[in-house]
Amino acid sequence: MRLFWWNEKARLFAIAQGSIAYDVLNDIVMDALLAPLSTDKSTLANRHLENCKALDNHEKQLFVCDRGYASFELIDLLVQNGRQFVMRVREKFNLAIDAQPRPDGIV
Repeated sequence: MRLFWWNEKARLFAIAQGSIAYDVLNDIVMDALLAPLSTDKSTLANRHLENCKALDNHEKQLFVCDRGYASFELIDLLVQNGRQFVMRVREKFNLAIDAQPRPDGIV
């Protein structure tokens, strides 16, 4: 078993993070990961994508990614695998996104 927390003189420090792929329509967790804190969220999302390939028809899946998951590599992977997705991104992530006339838009 790996240690995912550290107690230094009664102060606790998180050294792990969890990530889940959740089916909101059926109210079930499709995939869950626990990884060192140093693992970037795009890597976790890639693992979810691989682990979810065997589940259900991927044409029915919509990946909803929060800001921390946004990366060009993940977007490319989702597009190459024919996945539908919605991703919240930070300002200045991409000029085409920043040029949107509304705060929400399709790029």
